[in-house]
Amino acid sequence: MSKHQNKAARSLILLMVLALAMTSLTGCKKEEHSIYSDGTVTVPDTYASYTVEPMTFRFEAGWTSANFDDAQNQMEYLGAGIGVSDNLCIYQRLKSPVYDQGTVNYLDFGYMQIGHTVEMTELEEILENFDQLSSGVKKLELASSQLQNARIRAYGDNEIEALTVCYRISASVNGYTISCVEQLALIPIGSRIYLILYSDFTNTEDDPCLERLLSSMTITE
Repeated sequence: MSKHQNKAARSLILLMVLALAMTSLTGCKKEEHSIYSDGTVTVPDTYASYTVEPMTFRFEAGWTSANFDDAQNQMEYLGAGIGVSDNLCIYQRLKSPVYDQGTVNYLDFGYMQIGHTVEMTELEEILENFDQLSSGVKKLELASSQLQNARIRAYGDNEIEALTVCYRISASVNGYTISCVEQLALIPIGSRIYLILYSDFTNTEDDPCLERLLSSMTITE
């Protein structure tokens, strides 16, 4: 998969998910305690602490800040092409150390400004519409398969409610098939829907990395 295809695939997933959110919000009162199943997983002791406002979490050690201007520019370009609102923002990117395979993975953080206090239940209708993501990816002539169905779970002692989904995107380059696993979380905080996109170029299957991040998360509103 070329560098251009990598950027385009990640950006299109962000756009398609947030486009669904923009058309699916309904509004509902939040319960005192989460009504969703517990998705908490164990976080390894070796994980380091990171802060990407308004979130603090633990993740694999050694990740550093990376330039995200290209990601934002790619989002704006693709957004114009499919008519998505310009209220989407990527505001932070972290990159992993170089792994033994020579790959580098990414964590992208962004949000969509909604204009009213968003409740997690407002995202429930999106669960039935994630087939649109696969359709969008096909426009880039990339193959995609859904590794985890869209679902809502509560994570950690703070009961962080998040909608998660996972796709594998692949392309044939010079006779070789290169895959990227995209793990996505949507989290309502105040009047924004925050997103976290974990782009894994090292593995070809879903793993609990994103769930570990969510399980260790605290939010400062």
